[in-house]
Amino acid sequence: MKAKGKNALVKGFSGKFGDQFSFRQRNGETIIAALPSVPPKATPERVKRRNLFKEAVAFARRVKEDPSLIREYGIKVRKKQSIYHAAISAYMNSNGELPEKV
Repeated sequence: MKAKGKNALVKGFSGKFGDQFSFRQRNGETIIAALPSVPPKATPERVKRRNLFKEAVAFARRVKEDPSLIREYGIKVRKKQSIYHAAISAYMNSNGELPEKV
């Protein structure tokens, strides 16, 4: 919400007001906004899934460079799905334990 006009009460304010809202300056205008949300701390499970996703992306890049790996790992590519996304999906669904190459 913008503080319109020449509002002497909030002109030039910036910073937070309690735990309710904050004042910002943009292009010479004072803006009143809700406080930004703070993301929660990463739980061990979230860290584990994030690392699994990093591994899945690395795997998908290898598969994208060498499409013959699709047959070797038995990855199913659906209609209108890229090889890259199919590889990520297969890796994530198997929890990083893809079967040995066929």
